[in-house]
Amino acid sequence: MLEHLDDQEGPGHRRALALGRIARALARLDGAEQAHPGPGTADGAPLHVTAGNTAAAHVTAAHVGRAARLIHLRTVHRPPAPPETAPDHEPPRPPGPGSDRPPPDARPTSERPSGAGSFVQEPETAVSLGPAAVRGDRPGPFSPYPEDTAGPGPGGATLRIPARRTGGARASRGAVVGVRRARDLWDLAPVRTAMEAAKYRAIRGGRGRLVIVPQDLRGYVRAPEPVRTLTLVLDHTCRGDWDWQPALEPFLRWAYVTRASVHVVEVGARGAANELRAGSFSARSTRDPRIAAALTRPAGRATPLAHGLDQAGSALRRAFRHHRAGLVEALLVVVTDGRGNVPLAAGRTGRLGPGPAGRTGTADAVRAAERIGALSPARLHSVVIDPGRRPYTALPAELADALGGSVITAEADDEGASRAR
Repeated sequence: MLEHLDDQEGPGHRRALALGRIARALARLDGAEQAHPGPGTADGAPLHVTAGNTAAAHVTAAHVGRAARLIHLRTVHRPPAPPETAPDHEPPRPPGPGSDRPPPDARPTSERPSGAGSFVQEPETAVSLGPAAVRGDRPGPFSPYPEDTAGPGPGGATLRIPARRTGGARASRGAVVGVRRARDLWDLAPVRTAMEAAKYRAIRGGRGRLVIVPQDLRGYVRAPEPVRTLTLVLDHTCRGDWDWQPALEPFLRWAYVTRASVHVVEVGARGAANELRAGSFSARSTRDPRIAAALTRPAGRATPLAHGLDQAGSALRRAFRHHRAGLVEALLVVVTDGRGNVPLAAGRTGRLGPGPAGRTGTADAVRAAERIGALSPARLHSVVIDPGRRPYTALPAELADALGGSVITAEADDEGASRAR
């Protein structure tokens, strides 16, 4: 089976074992279908196969090939799928603040969204930054191994265990990761305690009752609750052909090393349930495959930046007020060019108001950033990553001033690779 794997799939045998388990499951399914083909076989006699024979189904090379195709695995017998080609032209960007000309809309009237004279401002033509960089150490968005792109690579720094908190009930600290012999009567594991006592039921007697002695007591082992959090606000409409992975890599590595929780807010992603609203999700670590999917999602049309910052502020307030372990540090990273074409009211309700948006969306985004900046300045650090889009290059700096943070300007060289200054 190893000959079906590509040499570039990575070291170790973990992936080969996973492919083998899937192939074995397919072989068992085929055996079950052969065991019950219908009312009878070709000669009219019924075919009966025992469960042991089905479990011992023979795995062939065809089953391995089917398993590889099932998980979109690149093998030596099948070349990788061709990447998606970018459209010939990029949708125009929104008119910036202070622009008096009406928003361009080249679509026919019949194709425009219905509404009482309301619309989302169509963007103006964006400035190209060159082709995106091709990174050989990371698989494409269709890789069957999403854990390779979530967070820093294997060359990252050593993990650090978060500091344990001694305040509060022990049952409220972290997720259960195991069981050990109890040291006190707090946070006991009743099922494992009963199983331990049942081993000696025959010699302890008890007249039909389960006798539990102190040596049988078992308690839960809990993982330390994360005391740091990373909040990412990703504005997909500012990407274009810019690769933002190098700019985000230091912050993802920090979250990985410190075992920080991650909250991701996506703005302007294609395929969103409502293009006027920002989407968000929370993850326990940077290894969550949803983070890798969010970093490669294509751009949509609307930019509800104000609603995205409002959601990020709400998540940070909840973390500071209701976090069980008590946060000691929070990092907010906003990747945007500052041009939001959806007002905050439209983002909260999911419906457009009457009349054009103008610069209402940009002003609402600055006010939402000011509310975030009013949070604990000693524990919250804010960074705005500016892709350097013209002509409104001062908008990210306004957001950073409102957040009380700094600006990292990511430029693109001739090969499309980003660098920070």
